[in-house]
Amino acid sequence: MEKEGWGYFGWQGLGFECPEDWELSTVSGDKRRGGFTLDDGEIIRVEVQWDHPVTPFSLDKVIEKHIQDLQKAAKRKKVPLQIRRKIKMRGKLFREKNGELFEWKADYRVFTLICYCKICGRLLFMELFFHLEEKFEETLNRILSTLKDHFEKEEKWGVYGFIFLLPSGFSLSKFSLKSGYLYLEFRREREFLILERFSLANLLLEKRSLKDWFKEKYPSRWALIEERKERIHECISLKFKERGIRRWKGEGRVWYCLPSNKIYLVLRKSKREISSPWPEIFCHAEKGELS
Repeated sequence: MEKEGWGYFGWQGLGFECPEDWELSTVSGDKRRGGFTLDDGEIIRVEVQWDHPVTPFSLDKVIEKHIQDLQKAAKRKKVPLQIRRKIKMRGKLFREKNGELFEWKADYRVFTLICYCKICGRLLFMELFFHLEEKFEETLNRILSTLKDHFEKEEKWGVYGFIFLLPSGFSLSKFSLKSGYLYLEFRREREFLILERFSLANLLLEKRSLKDWFKEKYPSRWALIEERKERIHECISLKFKERGIRRWKGEGRVWYCLPSNKIYLVLRKSKREISSPWPEIFCHAEKGELS
């Protein structure tokens, strides 16, 4: 159970709990090499970069170079710099890794984690930013104690409060993150999985049913095969119809979650038999009944 005021962020196989007002501001790359930043509307709070090096490298040299770069930048800006090295790291996560956590202070108090995972091969750079007078201990410990850089089975994703477990083997191929609308498309060989979330559902459904809304939004190809009410969810099951010799097979689910006031849509399609399980969607405080 997440503590009040806290949420979860997960992207490209990396996830951790963080204050719920720390939200994604930039994202780049893919699962092999990429990064993202989270901010609170005032300052950057988390900056993450990762890579999967294929050639032998010295982690100690990577860490030393990063510290030297910090010292050069501080000297260039004529800003005093304090560095505290080799902060003790606890927990199962760090037993699987080589690396170092260190603290440095200039304009902000920053904790930098540079580590290499022997299991997944990810080289991770993670920086957490705090105001100099800010109490940071609880937040720092909570983030680092929940940090995962790989998952054994389903990957736990979370962006703007949209939290779900992705079946293994899928990779992100397209996404759109807009105010009031999230779209994420994943691919595994010739199988596609599409997740969508629409905010302000009460306005979208003010003068029409969920069925009518779906027909207007997706006028062709998808056939509505069943409507039902499960506890607090109004939901519809779907089948994909496409003509032609090499037609796609597909199925989907759309539901209105009253507690979160959102519409969720999950579609999966393939030119072969669909073998993947449904993703688990956390549409409100507990797992969605359709997940």
